[in-house]
Amino acid sequence: MLSIFQFLIVQSSYGPVYYTFFVKYLISPCSPFSDIVFFGENLPKRYFTLMAMDFPRCDLLIIVGTSLQVQLYAALVGSVSNSCPRLLINLEQAGGADPVLGMIGIGGGMDFDSEKAYRDVAHISTCDDGCLALIDLLGCKADLEEMVKREHEQISSKAKEEQDNQSSGAAGKAGSGKAKVE
Repeated sequence: MLSIFQFLIVQSSYGPVYYTFFVKYLISPCSPFSDIVFFGENLPKRYFTLMAMDFPRCDLLIIVGTSLQVQLYAALVGSVSNSCPRLLINLEQAGGADPVLGMIGIGGGMDFDSEKAYRDVAHISTCDDGCLALIDLLGCKADLEEMVKREHEQISSKAKEEQDNQSSGAAGKAGSGKAKVE
């Protein structure tokens, strides 16, 4: 079943609106986040290469469903330009500035409430509800609903086909047995 969380819309000055499945983070086709890196392991070199290429070009950073507690990922919110709006969709506010990290140059925390706040917005909700609200505001809700409908039809069709195959296979086995005549 396709969830709303899997549907993400990205509007970029580099192209039209893109519809894609939400994987983990959408940054570039060669996303540095596509491989699993376990705690204590080194990040791949391409993580740093793509981070340096992608984040300065970012027009809008959408952060979905994270506490922003694990470094270096948490520091990514500070890697976009100072004019880039940042939207957090999460059950609670996250990513506030850490003064200690700021002193060593890993700052860039989000500012939702101060008088100086100008680009950070938190939508406090589940990921599905927040993404649906964003999609609705962008005027793409009908497209999402159509995509979900098509996906559900495909899933139902596949399930019915598999069920029919299992039923015909079971019937074939039952009918192929020979009765023992004595």
